[in-house]
Amino acid sequence: MSGLILLGLRILAALALYAFLGWALFLIWRTLKSQAELQMANRLVPIDLVETSPLAQDKIHHFSEPEALIGRDAGCACRLDDSTVSAYHARVSFHHNHWWLEDLNSRNGTLLNAEKLRTATILIDGDDIQCGNIHLLVRMQARQSTPGRQAGL
Repeated sequence: MSGLILLGLRILAALALYAFLGWALFLIWRTLKSQAELQMANRLVPIDLVETSPLAQDKIHHFSEPEALIGRDAGCACRLDDSTVSAYHARVSFHHNHWWLEDLNSRNGTLLNAEKLRTATILIDGDDIQCGNIHLLVRMQARQSTPGRQAGL
């Protein structure tokens, strides 16, 4: 009889140990996942598109979300009020640690630095985007350093 009780206690102890290890691994996984998501969110570099047409008087469109639409439609984050601009003309999106510009099969096409955009292309500071008759100048904002971090460490 005492052998059965001892076996039962050993099984219970093993189950408690495995439950504790599973719980600890779950907490570690959850913490690492939340840190990775926070780190990815911190990599997003805000971007400004400056409308350089004479009528716009350097109107600035600021983006800090990972995706924004450019077009005439009221739902576009960068709304351009010009008949040569399609309702959904182009898309600016942040992925793979870069801002990308993509034409959305617009009627008049999208030009990047005076060249017709045929595929999604990485944007850099100072690029000139032309949607119809509207010119947009790309301004990348500097990355903010993490508090408490020093250069070289």
